[in-house]
Amino acid sequence: MAKQEHREDISLAGALTALGGILAILAGGTLTFGIHIAVLLALCGVFTTGLFRLKYGFGWRLLFIDGVLPMVSRASGALGILLSVGPLIAAWTLSGTIPYLVFTGLDILTPRIFLPAAFLLCSFASLLTGTSWGTAATFGVALTAIAGGLGIPAAAAAGARLVIPPPALCTDNGAMVAWAGAERLALGAVDGFDFAARARWPLDDADMGITHAA
Repeated sequence: MAKQEHREDISLAGALTALGGILAILAGGTLTFGIHIAVLLALCGVFTTGLFRLKYGFGWRLLFIDGVLPMVSRASGALGILLSVGPLIAAWTLSGTIPYLVFTGLDILTPRIFLPAAFLLCSFASLLTGTSWGTAATFGVALTAIAGGLGIPAAAAAGARLVIPPPALCTDNGAMVAWAGAERLALGAVDGFDFAARARWPLDDADMGITHAA
């Protein structure tokens, strides 16, 4: 006969402790130490497991056999769909399915019926394959190309509203880049054509790799 496990009920303070510990691990690990999110999630699992095991008396059977395994089983269908999206997209691309859809769509569709037809096609494909991601990466790509061939704006085909600000309001980044260049020039910094640009360049002069002009 299996040994009966005795455990305490989790109080509100215990739930808040678990939540606060998870948030502290994620925030501290990301902002302070720059640890990868996958490692932080594993640490969160270790923290919550230890908390429920040591403080509230949850046994290993209750935690994993009665808790984790049923959840993984329920999620296996969704996990299978996510794992099949990549091969599905690659197969449709390499087999010529997407180019064929573009070719056929340009013959069948007209600008008048394009948007309703695209909506119905994507809805049917999502229900059939069980993945909206796969539909966006396959039918979405084909329909965007068809929209371009029919003269339909890409934003309308993608279901987005395109907003382009006036050019006078689009110079902020350019001004910042130019000012950074002026500051480096004032320091006598010169760069050759082999200079490697970095998205986040440190402001510390010791780390900037500055070469002063002779």
